[in-house]
Amino acid sequence: MITVLLMLSLTACGAKKAVKQADAAWDEGNYENAFELYTANESALDGKQLNRVGWMFSTGSGTEASLEKAFEYYVKAAEAGYDKAYNNIGWCYQQGDGVVQDFAKAVENYEKAVEKGIASAMSNLGMMYSEGYGVEKDLDRAYELFLKGAEAGQVDCMNCLGLAYKFGEGVEQNLEEAVNWLSKAVDEGSAAAMFNLAILYEEGAGVEQNIEKAVELLKQAAELGSEEAVEELSALGF
Repeated sequence: MITVLLMLSLTACGAKKAVKQADAAWDEGNYENAFELYTANESALDGKQLNRVGWMFSTGSGTEASLEKAFEYYVKAAEAGYDKAYNNIGWCYQQGDGVVQDFAKAVENYEKAVEKGIASAMSNLGMMYSEGYGVEKDLDRAYELFLKGAEAGQVDCMNCLGLAYKFGEGVEQNLEEAVNWLSKAVDEGSAAAMFNLAILYEEGAGVEQNIEKAVELLKQAAELGSEEAVEELSALGF
């Protein structure tokens, strides 16, 4: 019995050492090595590490891509207590990635993540309420989520909050506040916000009209891959 317990202890120590090596490989961007070590020692992984395996399956980093496996590991991560995984599960259900598309289940998992204070889930859930996907459309609730996420520094929420103020969705229209929040999102590198703020400068809405500034923002957004910005630049003759 003592021999068996000693062997189990040595095995556990070996697994912990391997997982630490996997963490180091992850930090270095060596995903192939990280994946090999994580999956070979799965019983020793915590929720965050299980979520990493899910991400690697999702993106094909260090292994062949498999959305089904990604979803499986996100569920394991959530069950292991990693709250951010609920946001990933919600996204899988929303997109139909590795699982049958189900907006109601997407909302359910986003709600769990929001309850745990996951800011990225506030953006995703806010969009579900804004569009009425998997839940009754509620612009007031969407605004509340965007505001909470924006105040927590979540860039997508900043962009969505700016649009809510621009169009008066869930809140009284306030173009100056739209400019304010879109500018914050631009400072964080959001291409979507660059495009949206450019339109306000182009129209002179909430800010003095400035075509030069609009073009500058559109070019920045275009460099980041915004097709809308490319089309708008073309319409302006650039």
